[in-house]
Amino acid sequence: LTTLSTEAQQSKYLDSLERYVLNDEGKDVHIMDAGGAAHPKHWACWLLAEGLLANKQYEKALRFFRLSNDTFYGRSSWCGNDMETQYTTLLVRYADCYVGMNQIDTALALLMPYAIWSIQPEPYRQAKLKEILLLKYNKDEIRMEMEHAVKTISVEVDGEECWGYIRLFDYKVGLGMCRKEWAQKDYGIDISPTTEATRKELMEVKLPALFAEEWYKASDGYKLLTSL
Repeated sequence: LTTLSTEAQQSKYLDSLERYVLNDEGKDVHIMDAGGAAHPKHWACWLLAEGLLANKQYEKALRFFRLSNDTFYGRSSWCGNDMETQYTTLLVRYADCYVGMNQIDTALALLMPYAIWSIQPEPYRQAKLKEILLLKYNKDEIRMEMEHAVKTISVEVDGEECWGYIRLFDYKVGLGMCRKEWAQKDYGIDISPTTEATRKELMEVKLPALFAEEWYKASDGYKLLTSL
């Protein structure tokens, strides 16, 4: 849009994209097909939504971001990291639209579950979350919440995996996963309690402390939001 000099030219461009996108149904495609190329209408939808977002047409932008994902995208890939990046980038765009519509809580609900942990670092997403949090809370409130939240860490065990969670601004936020063998080998934590007392200590003291130091306080999200 920045290459088009007048509002009329920008409007004509967006109208043309919209006609192209809505002219026919799309199809699900494999995101890694053709060297990373996806269905052309996915990208047309995405460009249209970006243009609408830039023009502050938030409801319409949200519609086409969703269409790019649900109809012309398919969200199928053999690469988990790629899917994680694509999905969280989409969530950021959804959040931008909701912020534009002054639906701050809806935007936060989308991004808060990913405030701390993901398959790979997403500083752009976390920076966006910080930006939105500052629309609702002041810096002191955010820092205080991040510090006090460590007391809310809980652990859920699924087979050989231990998953850590924390409550931030009343949202359940994932911290990550530690396999039982890692806890025992790397951190010296006995993950086979023999009594109810040792099981309780493991679940309520040892594993939460591990997640607090190695996952929560070591995360980019924690460092970003406590350094305001």
